[in-house]
Amino acid sequence: MNVRIISGRRRALVGLVAAAGLGCGLLGLTALSGPAPARAAPDGVTMRFRCEFPLIGPQDLDVTIKTNVPKVAVVGERPVPRIVFETVATLNAKTTNGLRTLDAATLSGTALARAAAVTPEYPNGVSVAPRAEIAKSGIPPAGSFKVPATGSTVGLSFDEPGAGKLVLRELVLYPILRKADGSPTDFKDGLEVPCKRTSGSDLLAEFAIVASDTQPPSKPGRPGATALTGTTAMLKWGASTDDVGVSGYNIYDGTKKVLSTYGPETTVTISGLTPNSAHTFSVVGRDFYGNESEASDPVTVQLGPDVPERVPPTTPGDPTATHVGGVWVRLKWGASTDDVGVAFYDIYNGGKLTASFPGTGEPEGWVEGLAPLTSYTFTVRARDAAGNVSASSEPVTVRTLKGAPQGCGDYPDAPPDLASRGCVYMAGYNNVTKLDGAAIVNDPKQDPAFANVAFKTVEEKYVKARFRFVRPLRSRTTFLTFGFMPTTATMELRQIGAGSLEGEYRDGGYAIKASATMRVRVYGATANGAPVDVGARCATAKPMRITLTATPADYKDILEGGLLTGTTTIPPFAGCGVGEDLDPLFTGAIAGGGNLIKIRQGPICKKQTAECLPVQPER
Repeated sequence: MNVRIISGRRRALVGLVAAAGLGCGLLGLTALSGPAPARAAPDGVTMRFRCEFPLIGPQDLDVTIKTNVPKVAVVGERPVPRIVFETVATLNAKTTNGLRTLDAATLSGTALARAAAVTPEYPNGVSVAPRAEIAKSGIPPAGSFKVPATGSTVGLSFDEPGAGKLVLRELVLYPILRKADGSPTDFKDGLEVPCKRTSGSDLLAEFAIVASDTQPPSKPGRPGATALTGTTAMLKWGASTDDVGVSGYNIYDGTKKVLSTYGPETTVTISGLTPNSAHTFSVVGRDFYGNESEASDPVTVQLGPDVPERVPPTTPGDPTATHVGGVWVRLKWGASTDDVGVAFYDIYNGGKLTASFPGTGEPEGWVEGLAPLTSYTFTVRARDAAGNVSASSEPVTVRTLKGAPQGCGDYPDAPPDLASRGCVYMAGYNNVTKLDGAAIVNDPKQDPAFANVAFKTVEEKYVKARFRFVRPLRSRTTFLTFGFMPTTATMELRQIGAGSLEGEYRDGGYAIKASATMRVRVYGATANGAPVDVGARCATAKPMRITLTATPADYKDILEGGLLTGTTTIPPFAGCGVGEDLDPLFTGAIAGGGNLIKIRQGPICKKQTAECLPVQPER
């Protein structure tokens, strides 16, 4: 390699849009328009971001980025016409659960990446803020999932020799969430999700900028050729070497250049050929300065007639269940191979096709709409673009879980603007100041009741909900009346009308206000072990209004719920006693104000929730 110093043309505005490729690559972004992207270099960087999702709260996002930025570039030359970024973004299981709780089945949208190119000409870096489109991606019912993507933009050109690098400085996502039927979720215009890098290097690529290069690459190995169809052929050859680096290859059919590649890939498929014809192919290597190698030894391939391709994909590997819910199963299996590529994987429930997933992604998928506590047997078949179908995989039998309680989310009389549905358990303690004790509310050990919830989100930061318990809350509680006599009774809270919960996201959590109206009834009483006939209508003369609040520190997000507290006034009692009037006794012993109540609200469950458990009360 011969080097000479050149300066002055400043034609180098570093194709700064190279950073746009990053924006295209993150979180499932599609490639920008332009020539077909090359395969990225084998090395890559992994970064972890902390992304502030509305309602879901801050979540980790891992992104692995690979780029074809060369290790060496030559002054005044563009080593590759397009900078290509291949990325895989991993959304964690809690993010998946949160998106599903918001009724999202797919995500799309845009992303804004703020990056910089640092070169001798721009030692402080030149910033760009490209916006790119997020490819539509399915959201599984549970577990983390990976979203691969490729982005590209114009290549780099430099004016001064020295060291250069690309660095990432900030990422903002603008996802759009859609329900399974394609209708929008509450976030009709999408979300704004700022992300900050928390670990991993911000360095995307480093490269040396040299003045010139006169050494061509070595001669590529003689290609092998396979006729795939009457119009396509596949070539594979031995790689060239170069003192600076091989930027790609030119493929010739006779003397006509038919394809150029960018990157280290040494296998290509050439399409658009003429059936029943012979083609003689050769390969020429290129380096980053544009020097070309001697042509490889040629190879001739004879194409046949243009008939449909008949070779099916190989049989998928044995499927296994990675996650199981009450009404769904998520499966993975070994990838199939095919001479022209796997287009789809089809999942069969018994002999019935139930779901299809792209063959270009991870070999996995899921089946929804199942019944709880039921066994299903699944097989997988691969399908190529020509419609050829593989043999069925080995079967896997999976039994669904109990899932959410029956009737979860059934709230037909909810306000129509609260479109999202779910259910939730609540439990806690209600102090009775006069008895110097506490009654458990909705004891998780005594067949607790859940509440159905209808909710919506507003302006990315507010939540509004209505809830109604499916039946009265009943708990068996013992107090020491008069300070010495053990008295046990069942306390029943019967909800009157709908309860409400409203909150605002701030300071890393939610400021919540919730209220409900309950009528308190007491029955099944014993005093010192002896039955006390309080009658069937021993209850507060009027309903008890309960108002609870939570701070952002106690209520982080709707996925986990939080701790709500307040004080209540227990109204006087009426209808107590059979044969004698016990109203004054109950009113004097129980009724009054200043009774602390502390309720733990559990996670919002959906019909597809794998496990919806009662919550434990906190004193």
